[in-house]
Amino acid sequence: MTPLEAPESIRTIALQPHQTLRTAVRAGSFVLLQAGALNVDEAPRWLAETWLQTASRLAEGGVLHIAERGWLELEAGSGGARLVLIEPVPAWQRLLRRLARYGSARRSVPARLTRPS
Repeated sequence: MTPLEAPESIRTIALQPHQTLRTAVRAGSFVLLQAGALNVDEAPRWLAETWLQTASRLAEGGVLHIAERGWLELEAGSGGARLVLIEPVPAWQRLLRRLARYGSARRSVPARLTRPS
């Protein structure tokens, strides 16, 4: 499966106890915690002239939806953490995928519609 065929980008990440990972994510991403505990700090942003930074704590089986693109800081708890980061495909890749499908559909003409030689 090529990156253009994949529905989203899926990364499995294992963190040691108290290990921190900083990573950039796209809007609409999900963090799914499979094992352990995880502190998630989202990128700070301005909201109504106030500097706001969202922090979340996930327990095993927890899911967090990231509404806006930006940086995440993922910090494992004392027992470590195993998580899955699911990011949607960017709009330009979806467009390329549709154009590729359209082009291949136009090229594949059924044999009964072609002229005999």
